[in-house]
Amino acid sequence: MRHRTRIACTAALLLTLTTAPAATAADAGTTHVDGQLPSGATYMMDVPTTWNGTVLLFSHGYNAGPANPAQDAPDAPTKALLLQQGYALIGSSYASTGWAVTDAVPDQMATLTAFTDRFGQASRTIAWGRSYGGLVTTAIAERHPEEIDGSLSMCGLVHGGVANWNNTLDPVFALKTLLGSDVPLVNLPTQQAATDAANTSPPRSTPPSPRPRAGPVSPSPRPCTTSRSGTRPPRPAPPRTTGKPSRPTSTTPSRAC
Repeated sequence: MRHRTRIACTAALLLTLTTAPAATAADAGTTHVDGQLPSGATYMMDVPTTWNGTVLLFSHGYNAGPANPAQDAPDAPTKALLLQQGYALIGSSYASTGWAVTDAVPDQMATLTAFTDRFGQASRTIAWGRSYGGLVTTAIAERHPEEIDGSLSMCGLVHGGVANWNNTLDPVFALKTLLGSDVPLVNLPTQQAATDAANTSPPRSTPPSPRPRAGPVSPSPRPCTTSRSGTRPPRPAPPRTTGKPSRPTSTTPSRAC
């Protein structure tokens, strides 16, 4: 029964995001809360005056840092729309940047606890996130199924960290091979070595000079002769088979033109 409820909640959220009219501003009576968790992560909460009892726990995508703000929605238009529909929105920054699944899951659950302490128990809790945040959402559903009623992983990297980075490594290896680069891709000893390798530009090779191509050969102009009267003399007759010299057809001198 609880599994069916999760599916229904997730479907309802998805329909809200795709079919409801766009909103340009949130309810002026929305309560906004910023705070910090013991881990050092920050969190934010937005609860509309007409709260419908459902809280949406948003997990943001990959953030390389150093800036690490908390997020409770993927973008401003979506946030305004959900608040207009009466949903409460919460989310944390995670205590660390980068591939921070280890920190993200407990920080998200701590944010949910802080919300409950301040606003009371929600009638429904739906975890949702996109990209890397979709992986965090799936991890929350797997590790804390008793705390949520549904989950929505949007374009989530649910194949996990190792498979994700191997998938990224494949085209990089192909590009390295194509360029003939000696930049190392794996087994880097330190983070600084990895950063240096990532910032290395492949050497620029000097392209070979193009081979000269012979142009079209123009035939030499064939001399033509004209008679003094301005008319072209007839061609000489072919030699006779008797072996006697042929008789010239014209005794008028000619000149080259």
